[in-house]
Amino acid sequence: MLKRTSIIKQGTTQNEAQLQLEELSHVARLTIIGEIASDIAHEVNQPLAAISLFSQAGKRLLDSGQYERVAEVFDKLSQHAQRAGAIVERIQSMAKLHDTEKKSTDCYVLVTEVAQLAKAEASIHDIEIKVSVAKKLPSVVVDVVQVQQVILNLLRNSMQAMRKITRHNGNVVILRASLNSIGEVEIAVIDSGEGVSAKVEKKLFEPFLSAQESGMGLSLSRAIIQAHNGRINFHNNTICGATFYFTLPGAVRDD
Repeated sequence: MLKRTSIIKQGTTQNEAQLQLEELSHVARLTIIGEIASDIAHEVNQPLAAISLFSQAGKRLLDSGQYERVAEVFDKLSQHAQRAGAIVERIQSMAKLHDTEKKSTDCYVLVTEVAQLAKAEASIHDIEIKVSVAKKLPSVVVDVVQVQQVILNLLRNSMQAMRKITRHNGNVVILRASLNSIGEVEIAVIDSGEGVSAKVEKKLFEPFLSAQESGMGLSLSRAIIQAHNGRINFHNNTICGATFYFTLPGAVRDD
């Protein structure tokens, strides 16, 4: 009887911890969305402006009797409408409070969707995000929204570190997905900023580090990755900047 009670209490504690992680993760996502709202608006306005221009062009073609070219205009309208819809869908997905739902996910999709979301903020600060995904990576079983939140947090931290720095070959952040030496999927964000100071290094993942130093974001990121049986860490690069990376177990293939 005592053993059964102990198991029930342990299960209850784990459920409470999971709910707390979901709630913290949701609050952090809403904070990020608030911070990048103007950048998102700018990104959405681009396809909307294009839709307006192509609509006017289509009307002129109809008025001038150039009916054979109207189909091309409709194709362009559809493309830009889909682009605007995809942006809104990504934001809605991030903003939604949801139960943890882990599923097998392609690594290429996992990282490229986040890169697209961060692109607007990057372009405003003249930063280029380069994505590198190794071939034949195994899928990962993850809660997509939570893990993409971690990637976005690392990207935004790197971009913040690079805002006051101009490199002769341009400001570039690399988002890389590869397989490490022990068969884990490793996702890394590599920048050429100032790196992490010795003062901050020892307490980098503590939850109450100042917001400017991204303590809460990194603390929550660590909790999310640990809940996925992974590890998160960083190192300063040899020449400049820092690399933040986390690991995820690769899904076991049936073949």
